[in-house]
Amino acid sequence: MLFAVIVASAMAFALFKPIKVLPRVRLAPGYALTNQLGDAVTSEDGRGTITVYAFAPLDCGDACDEVDDTMREVRERAAAEVDLGDTRLRMVTVVLDDAPTPTELAIAADRVGADAGDDAAVSWHWVGGTEAQIDNVVGLGFRRSTDAEDFQPSYAIVDGWGVIR
Repeated sequence: MLFAVIVASAMAFALFKPIKVLPRVRLAPGYALTNQLGDAVTSEDGRGTITVYAFAPLDCGDACDEVDDTMREVRERAAAEVDLGDTRLRMVTVVLDDAPTPTELAIAADRVGADAGDDAAVSWHWVGGTEAQIDNVVGLGFRRSTDAEDFQPSYAIVDGWGVIR
């Protein structure tokens, strides 16, 4: 009887292919950066939410368009196709330029339809900081390139416990 249960379980596993969980990579870095509304956005704001990060300069031509299109598609598909239950989805584009103003961030955010408001189905912040802050957060913490001149699209997903997946 036990053998039959084991065989049935193995067959069910093979047929239904349960959800695969993204592996835990490391803790995400702590930060406090400024968004397009001029408000402080911190890593702690993401506790209890799933956060999708993109890292890009304010304007880098086609490569930035690719990042913006990907983030927009994630936002639209998540809102339409994913049931996260009580878990919120938050999106953050970390700007690689040195000390962008909230006005510069707002212009870039408006260009792609990003809404940092809490009442949005999926909030999308555009954040920036000083060169030293970006080097620490993006370069050391997320381990992504901070070189705006030779930009390559890059993303990270952080779970509600602050772990990079």
